[in-house]
Amino acid sequence: MSREFGNNIRDTELLNRIIQFIFDNVGSTFSAKNISDFLKSQGRKLGVETIYNYLGYLENAFVIERVKRFDLKGRKYLETQEKIYAADVGIRNSVLGYRPTDIAGILENLVYLNLRQKGFSVSVGKSGTSEVDFVASKDGAVLYVQVCYQLTPENLEREVSPLRQIKDNYPKLVLTLSDLMTGDIEGIKIRNLIDFLVEPITTY
Repeated sequence: MSREFGNNIRDTELLNRIIQFIFDNVGSTFSAKNISDFLKSQGRKLGVETIYNYLGYLENAFVIERVKRFDLKGRKYLETQEKIYAADVGIRNSVLGYRPTDIAGILENLVYLNLRQKGFSVSVGKSGTSEVDFVASKDGAVLYVQVCYQLTPENLEREVSPLRQIKDNYPKLVLTLSDLMTGDIEGIKIRNLIDFLVEPITTY
């Protein structure tokens, strides 16, 4: 823990509430108002600026990582509705306990960390009203990634549609634990998520 982090945080109970809220919502779009409203519902008041200070301390202490959204049509980063991921899923589980119902968010968090470990810069993609989980860039190349715990014929179109809207020729992946759904759809590759995590980065 850095000296700055330790010297600026006096209300550790409030800090714990913020951490729990963040860890409980990994993979969800975020605004400081979300946390402010959550704290207000628990009888605590905290201004938006102070919340951002807390988030900065947590990021500097390598507890969380904040990920900006990228407008794929306007080709620019957006200033609102970023996402926050745990810098270590094990720490998240130690704070909240492991809950099977959280598996979708945990898998998304793991893929994010894996992309960062492989040297990618990562953002969340926005295309109109659709979202691409990750836009990963490295050495001038781009990789688009969707993460879906259980891919089925019923939700396949929902996962593939945002990738289909992207008209460039960079690789597009859907990562899932559903082995029976792997394959290729209009150049979009459906891959086993575990295989992706353990393999070195290659050209897809």
